Amino acid sequence: MSSFHALRFPAISKRTVKDTADCRSASVPEESDEELVAQMCEGDKQSLAILFRRYARLVRAVGRKILKDESEADDLVQDVFLSVFKNCKAFESERSSVRSWIVQTAHCRGIDR
Repeated sequence: MSSFHALRFPAISKRTVKDTADCRSASVPEESDEELVAQMCEGDKQSLAILFRRYARLVRAVGRKILKDESEADDLVQDVFLSVFKNCKAFESERSSVRSWIVQTAHCRGIDR
């Protein structure tokens, strides 16, 4: 079993979105997305969880727009973050931001579905 399968992504809900907003307003210094990707490539699962909290709502919105189905959009979120985890070494900060990379991944995966 790969280390990714041990990860548990929280369900996306209005509560999750509210919790995310509360987390971001706390006075904890935030690591940049690029730092989080680098840490994730070293196997840090917490970094993946932080990126998930930051961008899952956006990825889900992209999925809903493309797929026109709530359940499929939820599946897309899981698929995108699995891809981000597995392909973190493919990220090139010179080409795009982490946010753009994740959204582009969501768009491509959504179209493929």
